[in-house]
Amino acid sequence: MAYYKNVSVSILAATATGLSSAVEIGDWSLAGFIMPAGWNAAALTFQVCDTYGGTYTDLYTDGGTEVNVGVTTSRAYALSACTNGAYLKPWRYIKVRSGTTGAAVQQAGGDRVITFVLKR
Repeated sequence: MAYYKNVSVSILAATATGLSSAVEIGDWSLAGFIMPAGWNAAALTFQVCDTYGGTYTDLYTDGGTEVNVGVTTSRAYALSACTNGAYLKPWRYIKVRSGTTGAAVQQAGGDRVITFVLKR
């Protein structure tokens, strides 16, 4: 039997880097996420780390491409359906970014909350 829980992560409107705080995935798997209404158009990219307080690094594929997921407002996304979902599975701690490493997108007009859906 599968178990699910939701964890919310905020991207603060005042954050020029477009990065959220860290989410501890722990022994759960990131199964998907739910995008908020009012999302300013931007793909999601990720930073990962093996410790909560450690140095987070941008996540790339084995081919050298930044892992990203194209998203839009008020939709739910299953990571099994996303081509880059497998790259997130090994990581215990994840930050999500609005935009890319080279072009972060500030979420003007208010903080944005993305809901991570975790599965065990």
